[in-house]
Amino acid sequence: MVDKLIEASIRNRGIVVAVALGLLIWGGYVVTVTQVDVFPDLTAPTVTILVEGRGMVPTEMESLVTFPIEASMNGASGVRRVRSATAVGVAIIWVEFEWNVDIHRARQVVAEKLALTAGALPPGVEPVLAPISSIMGEILFLALESDRHSPLDLRTTADTVLRRRLMAVPGVSQVTPIGGGEKQYQILLDPVQMSAHNISLQEVESALRDGNRNASAGFVVRGGEEILIQGIGRVSTSEQIASIPVAVRGGQPVRIGQIAKTRIGEAIKRGEGSHNGKPAVILGVLKQPGANTLELTRELDQVLDDLQATLPEGMIISKHIFRQADFIEVAVRNVMAALRDGGLLVVLIVVLFLGNFRAAFVTLLALPLSLLSAIAVMRYFGITVNTMTLGGLAISVGALVDDAVIDVENVFRRLRENARKPEAEQRPALDVVYQATREVFAPIVYATIIIALVFLPLFFLSGVEGRLLQPLGFAYLVALGASLVVALTITPVLCSLLLPKSKGVLRDHEALLVRILKRLYRPSLNLAINHPWPVIAASVALLAGAVFGFTRLGSAFLPPFNEGMLTISAVTLPGTSLAESDKLGRRIEQILHTVPEVRETARRTGRAELDEHVQGVESAEIDVGLQMKDRSKDEMLRDIRDRLSLVPGMNLDIGQPLSHRIDHMLSGTRSNVAVKVFGDELTTLRELATKVRGVMAGVKGVVDLNIEAQAEIPMLRIRFNQDALARYGDDRGPNYVGREAVQRRIVVSCNVAERSLVDVVNEVRQRVAQSVRLPRGYRVEYGGQFESAASASRILVALGVVVFIAIFGLLIVAFHSTADAAIVMLNLPLALIGGVAGAYAGGGVLSIAGMIGFIALFGIAVRNGILLVSHIRHLKEAEGIVDRREAVARGAVERLAPILMTALTASLALLPLALGAGKPGDEIQSPMALVILYGMLSSTFLNMVVLPAIYCRFRRF
Repeated sequence: MVDKLIEASIRNRGIVVAVALGLLIWGGYVVTVTQVDVFPDLTAPTVTILVEGRGMVPTEMESLVTFPIEASMNGASGVRRVRSATAVGVAIIWVEFEWNVDIHRARQVVAEKLALTAGALPPGVEPVLAPISSIMGEILFLALESDRHSPLDLRTTADTVLRRRLMAVPGVSQVTPIGGGEKQYQILLDPVQMSAHNISLQEVESALRDGNRNASAGFVVRGGEEILIQGIGRVSTSEQIASIPVAVRGGQPVRIGQIAKTRIGEAIKRGEGSHNGKPAVILGVLKQPGANTLELTRELDQVLDDLQATLPEGMIISKHIFRQADFIEVAVRNVMAALRDGGLLVVLIVVLFLGNFRAAFVTLLALPLSLLSAIAVMRYFGITVNTMTLGGLAISVGALVDDAVIDVENVFRRLRENARKPEAEQRPALDVVYQATREVFAPIVYATIIIALVFLPLFFLSGVEGRLLQPLGFAYLVALGASLVVALTITPVLCSLLLPKSKGVLRDHEALLVRILKRLYRPSLNLAINHPWPVIAASVALLAGAVFGFTRLGSAFLPPFNEGMLTISAVTLPGTSLAESDKLGRRIEQILHTVPEVRETARRTGRAELDEHVQGVESAEIDVGLQMKDRSKDEMLRDIRDRLSLVPGMNLDIGQPLSHRIDHMLSGTRSNVAVKVFGDELTTLRELATKVRGVMAGVKGVVDLNIEAQAEIPMLRIRFNQDALARYGDDRGPNYVGREAVQRRIVVSCNVAERSLVDVVNEVRQRVAQSVRLPRGYRVEYGGQFESAASASRILVALGVVVFIAIFGLLIVAFHSTADAAIVMLNLPLALIGGVAGAYAGGGVLSIAGMIGFIALFGIAVRNGILLVSHIRHLKEAEGIVDRREAVARGAVERLAPILMTALTASLALLPLALGAGKPGDEIQSPMALVILYGMLSSTFLNMVVLPAIYCRFRRF
């Protein structure tokens, strides 16, 4: 089949060239219209239920509202986890479904279950479903501030102007304002006047309800005209409210104004906003799933600019607090720069090795064709261009030209050989190109299949790790598949058109660099062939060191990001008033502005009315914009933690916007590690959490250690009985109740700094198990990034064993020799040597990104082994060389150029990514690049020395 494809391509060269040109034009267009995002959508289908219970205490909300809803949801089809948070007057229930469930079907299931539960809820409590969004959907925070308007005016403008206009923008799912003063018409009743006029509260409520509505009275016909009749009773001013009659006493109406004061005032606050330490209204904008973040942000910018021009003088919109689009643009720009620089290095390598611009052009054309084809296929399957898919393309850049390199190098060599023959013995150029391509297509195809096999385990990953890494693997494999098709169709066609009359063929000489390398290589090769045991012994020693080093690597799920922003959670003692919490928040902002790198802060204290997170008035979240200077990020974070430690009574958690959201998605908390203590009694839970916190405090690497803000707060309880009018007393009750899996739980959370995440978690597990005795009915679970790291590692290792067995079987089929297959597989341990060195160069922590690097490395390394062994076999079987040493020596020398070219293009193309460690967008790709870069250097060197030595020593012709 492949043979016929090559033959058909050469026979229809005009069509192939036209198709290639059309593909370039079409691919270029697709790139301009493809959606760009920061990450793939990582959110499991989740339906959020919001329940407002005005004034209800948390325990009552839990028993009467949260628990009945939870119980009904846990029996729903497709539900995998139900979490809830209950605080004063509010309950939020998150219903998470399996990954394959459509979000609209999930919402229908939840709505049906809620309808069945509605009758069991207290009167006036009506659950609502939050709009469809995602944990990564918060794309913009902006501030509305003024130095001449009241908080009431600011909030009214934010609610009635900004929010309504922003909600009208297609792609926006929710806008949540916090801060300022929510406008409210207030009636302040006077009990003395009510008693004097003998008016009850029920009469006032009824009068206000009946006196604040319009009435329709049909229509009348007058002559030929129809006139609608409407009774106007709806009020719009405090004076009109005051004029509403309540009752008639002594033949005279008693109006609201006689028994109460009416005014416009602020509603009771449960949240405050601040920008750079000054009061402001903070608005969070959430996008709908599937909306293009960059396009939506540009449209929002335009809308906000238009709104700014219409606002009262003095009101200012600050729209650069947090912009996900900024990180996307920087991240994509950095990855694209690495892609560009890697491509230039590939161009340089190809030109130096081939020494012929025509051959270099034919080879390098595979690069744009493969990349554009991959992006077009991704768009067809609905996969966005993001840092993960771009990372897959970036690490594939060098590999994309490998197939073309092998084909062009062999065609070039065979054309030179043909040119050296007498004219009568020379074959037609088309025949030479066809035969030269056929000669290498088998190793090319097998090598590509093997690389596809090593990436196969990625597609068995579940959860967040699967959603994160599968697009990377998909992009890599699609690009690689496109490069194979290009090498078997377009490459031989262009070779037949451009190379037969080129100077490199007619003058019959290799490139200068290749001649120098072969001259240097032959003595080392002969030494290895003549003295195989020292070479083998040295390789085994290096391998042993690499295995030992591998076992000492730290472990993590994701490498740390560099988002250019911080998100600081600051929580003081539960029971603290909003005013006092706001004062502490301003103090934190003032301290942050003394840090040289801090350029901007925005704070949200308490909970916005429409927010999907339960956050008490004692909690604040501060977004911090950074402008990095001379210090490293770690030094800056240490400085911030030291400065903020001076604020009394505050628990702090320092993270980054996107990282926090990923942590929240994994464990329900915005920290790297979450230790969840489950049980029934809140007092016991708090005692156990305090013990766990004490144990974790002694673990090296633990920072930002916090206990979930759950405590006994003062409550004034009035108990009615029949013997006395009232009896009151000061009591205490919980401010917050967290639940998961239909059980109460409290969370002890922390971040990790300057140490491996998994090492920290393992030590915490060990210490908690030894030091904290759990009563019957109580248990501890651990959540966070390490769960995903452990799950992904288990799957990759288990399936990796299966894949490598499959690769070995494939090599046996390809070579019809178990011995040859085993020799090719030796490239894997040889690649491990450099790969481990690359992991240590990246910090000594093996994240999932590093594991993907090893996967790609092993596939590329096997490719080079196939090239070498297949050519040695070709010399024996097709060219009749019977002397083993001669066949090995000649095969190794003749394959030196293509193997070095493929190795250098695959590795040096990653050099920009490897050097870009810490740049936004390169955080995940950099560990992969380092592993592949170092691994290819060791694998290629040892492949060209150790494998020939082993082949000569152990194989028999």
